[in-house]
Amino acid sequence: SRVCGYSEWMVDGVDCVKADRSPEGFAEALEPLLTGDADLAEIGRRGMRTVLDRFSLDVIYPRIEQELV
Repeated sequence: SRVCGYSEWMVDGVDCVKADRSPEGFAEALEPLLTGDADLAEIGRRGMRTVLDRFSLDVIYPRIEQELV
């Protein structure tokens, strides 16, 4: 969805695919995936990099420890 969770850290079409929360929104977002107009491998690689850079345990643990001190 465009408006929940991690979507604020991700870029539509770059490291994820975002959709409006409606049947039409999901259809619109899925169409390029089904027709081959989206480079899924590249979106997947970029998405993985974003997740590892921002949300891996190695990144999160130091932030948690810093808040607890």
